[in-house]
Amino acid sequence: MSLASSLADDRMNQEIVAAVYRGSSTHVLAGNSAVGAGGALVRAGNTILTPEGAYVQAGNSFLKPAGGAIVKAGDSYVGTDGALVKVGNSPNLILIGSDGASIGAGNTVLRPLFIQR
Repeated sequence: MSLASSLADDRMNQEIVAAVYRGSSTHVLAGNSAVGAGGALVRAGNTILTPEGAYVQAGNSFLKPAGGAIVKAGDSYVGTDGALVKVGNSPNLILIGSDGASIGAGNTVLRPLFIQR
């Protein structure tokens, strides 16, 4: 399934919260929104409204509110601030990047989980 078809409706999904928005708290997904301690995210078509401003999806790219973009390439997300890689074959989403890990389970995205070096 391509990213464009999986994100075609207004439903918020784990990958948007975990890989595109990132944020600094755990979020619970409900329909077209995700709610966390830092505020709510609301998806309206190709626009994701966040406490930081609006992210806009254009194909496999997400334009960030302060400039720059995040691009999905295979199982990776590459942006101006770093990269994330989707790992494992678990039914749960697991993304690892230089700023920690995000794990999606059911309607929850746990974030940030820091990796000990």
